[in-house]
Amino acid sequence: MLGAEHWHGTHVEKDQYKSIKLYHQAAAAELGHAGAHHNLGIHYTEGVVVEKDTKRAHYHWKQAAILGNEFSRCNLGNLEERGAIMVEH
Repeated sequence: MLGAEHWHGTHVEKDQYKSIKLYHQAAAAELGHAGAHHNLGIHYTEGVVVEKDTKRAHYHWKQAAILGNEFSRCNLGNLEERGAIMVEH
């Protein structure tokens, strides 16, 4: 939540770089945080604050989907449909 607050400047000073750092910390924490992985996937897809990187977006959405995030499952399907990633079956 703190990452989102820094991203939008809600209750804290707006600092999108700090937001990305906090998302990475939450994603790397024990068992990972599905929401943090999902948000990182969005940022890597859009290339906002971080360099655009479809492979990293795919990784983070895959981790979020494994943790039960349904929005990430949808985004993975969209990447596959557009041919942006190669999926092993």
